Amino acid sequence: MISPLIETTRGWELSVQGWKVTRCFLDPAAFGFLVDGGTGDILRLYVEGQFTFVRASGAATFGTSDQDPTDYAPLLSLMGAAVAAVEISSDGELRVAFESGDEIQVAPDPDYEAWELEGLGRLMVACTPGGGQPSIFNG
Repeated sequence: MISPLIETTRGWELSVQGWKVTRCFLDPAAFGFLVDGGTGDILRLYVEGQFTFVRASGAATFGTSDQDPTDYAPLLSLMGAAVAAVEISSDGELRVAFESGDEIQVAPDPDYEAWELEGLGRLMVACTPGGGQPSIFNG
């Protein structure tokens, strides 16, 4: 099986350009969304740590322990958004860019897995606590 991860000088990227966000979800531990390319494959992003949502109007931090679930409402604007890039750095940072110019940026958490990606067949990539090379399973 060919890996959906493409190695770059900074880490890896996923070739899901143009895929659209079809679902956003929130639970007590995380925010997440599904990206669908219309090919039968789906990519699920699950963010368990703090992250930044960057828009032309400014940036906001999410995933703090004192946030009310309604604080996440601006992230619903991602519904239907097309992905421009998904980049994973070799030190564990994740960047999801959208064609609109919006971005989600997730830095590693010192104590927990800050984010996890899964889908595209049997791919699973997780940020390791403290950063460093993410755990990758592609079986």
